[in-house]
Amino acid sequence: MDRLGASRRGFGRWLAMMVVWLAWSPAGMPQRGGAEESGRAEYTVKAAVLLNFARFTEWPAKAFSSPVAPLVVGVLGRDSFGTELEQVMAGQSVKNRRIEVRRLSSDPELDQCHVLFVAASERRRYREILARAGQQSILTVGETDDFSEAGGVLHLFVKRESNTVKFNVNLDAAKPAQLKFSASLLKLADKVRGRHE
Repeated sequence: MDRLGASRRGFGRWLAMMVVWLAWSPAGMPQRGGAEESGRAEYTVKAAVLLNFARFTEWPAKAFSSPVAPLVVGVLGRDSFGTELEQVMAGQSVKNRRIEVRRLSSDPELDQCHVLFVAASERRRYREILARAGQQSILTVGETDDFSEAGGVLHLFVKRESNTVKFNVNLDAAKPAQLKFSASLLKLADKVRGRHE
């Protein structure tokens, strides 16, 4: 039984959507808009995957200031989402918490986030950023190959040979942040580093 209590029916729906999103790759998009259209499609998919990461993650109660506080999704660095992140998150909720999207301009703002997308532009500062985020219950997500090695929790990437969006999970990084994942989510991961307790 899934330790977060997600129903099989709910997970089945999510898995079906994931298959659609993964099949909806940049290479499969119409070429009328060229690289710009492909990039927008890729980040629409990534935004949708971020939403479902949040739905299948459990934060400790202390991560929120109140029972009705929003779940904050932050973006740090050069933003490639455009308006896609807001469009995907609009009207959505996670465990009855509304979702609030924030663009961050400084490291101290990390403390306000529950999900933090660290853009590739911040690669040289990964260890500094992740060291700060690791002191909080923050689900860190990045898109470069060395993100997990630097201490990030989730590495989101596009597998070009199959044109699919995939992800790796670093449970060793999630442990000090007191984050717990649905067993169903872990089964979808391309790679899992560490052990789930």
